[in-house]
Amino acid sequence: SETRYAAGSAVARHSHARPYLCLVRTGGYTETYSGSTRDVAPLTAAFHPAGEEHAEKFHGRETRSFNVEFLPGGAADRVVLPGEAEFRSGGAVANLLLRLYGEFRLMDDVSPLAIEGLVLQILAELERARREPSTSQSPEWLSAARELLSLRFAETLSLSELAAEVKVHPVHFASAFRKHFGCTAGDYVRRLRVDFACRRLSSSSASLAGIAFEAGFTDQSHFTRTFRRHTGVTPAQYRQSFRAR
Repeated sequence: SETRYAAGSAVARHSHARPYLCLVRTGGYTETYSGSTRDVAPLTAAFHPAGEEHAEKFHGRETRSFNVEFLPGGAADRVVLPGEAEFRSGGAVANLLLRLYGEFRLMDDVSPLAIEGLVLQILAELERARREPSTSQSPEWLSAARELLSLRFAETLSLSELAAEVKVHPVHFASAFRKHFGCTAGDYVRRLRVDFACRRLSSSSASLAGIAFEAGFTDQSHFTRTFRRHTGVTPAQYRQSFRAR
């Protein structure tokens, strides 16, 4: 389902009977849950287990979200879902939810099949994340490498340069990065660039060519191909979805 909340509004403490995922498409809010408080920004995938109480206070612009509830007897029964709230800013789950939202809006005769496949991919990502070593188990140099990529994703960095920055051998860097983060460094950079582009497309009137340059893509066509591969829609279609009423 798709929901909208007026700027400055609030939802009192409540819970849901089934676990669900929420993708914040625009706007944002502050959420209180399990004694914690967190600010939730656009392109964040928020997971809440069944029965968990939480409340939201929405920020200074309309917030739009896309919600997926896992019903009894479905595919979610075959995996172990998180036992507490989780928030993921960008990344694979958010990108899959964007593609799912695109099918939700399109809803043609093929959409049910596409939606089923995307839900299975989302569940696989949640299960994979549960099985992967936590970041606290990662070597310090890997955390430093990820921080470096987060700061310099728009630059063209080679594997050798990245490895040299954190003082490890390139082969060891590539192997350890994939083991701990589930993707190559190149894939991680592409996700960061797409996440950045999503934020710019939803919050600015900058040209597509300008956003492509800011994000580090070689040209607009490269930007469009990569963006569509990650989200299922073109940059122009993504921007238009925020303007649609």
